[in-house]
Amino acid sequence: MKRTRFKNPRAKTGPKAFYYQGMIQQVFELSRFGMLNDEIAEFYGISPCTFGGYLKTKPGLNEALQEGRLISSLGIVDSLYKQACGYDVIEREEEYAVTKEGVKILMKQKVNHKHIVANVTAAIYLLKTRHGDKWSDFVKIEHSGNIGIQMKKLQMQDMSTEELLMLEKIGMKQLMDVKSN
Repeated sequence: MKRTRFKNPRAKTGPKAFYYQGMIQQVFELSRFGMLNDEIAEFYGISPCTFGGYLKTKPGLNEALQEGRLISSLGIVDSLYKQACGYDVIEREEEYAVTKEGVKILMKQKVNHKHIVANVTAAIYLLKTRHGDKWSDFVKIEHSGNIGIQMKKLQMQDMSTEELLMLEKIGMKQLMDVKSN
């Protein structure tokens, strides 16, 4: 007599997820290059939910991800700051000659000092993001108190027939204007 085996309805299906210690360094590098969590999960061939679970349960993985992102952000801020303030560059030009024996000999060397001027757009962006309270484009206006306009209910029973017809024409004209727009 052959026994039939019943499957557990709560059993997980699909390939088993994997985790290994080398992922910590890889996740650090991938996040340093700007990859998002979903992209890192796709890189490993796992679901974003599985990767999110790893971040919560595997020691050091979330820290590596955050540290990589921080280094990436600091590099961007540093580059933006240099663009905003201007910076100096040293360019070297070298000319070599090759002897019959295949040895390279330096023939001419030229060193140029260049100054890259400040980028005003970068400076404005940096000031707005770092010191938005002082350099914002928006002006915040607050009002307190009463404006002094009082609205009264229109007493239509006290109006004449001519006044009621006039109100009806005005109302119809406004309705027609709204429908045409």
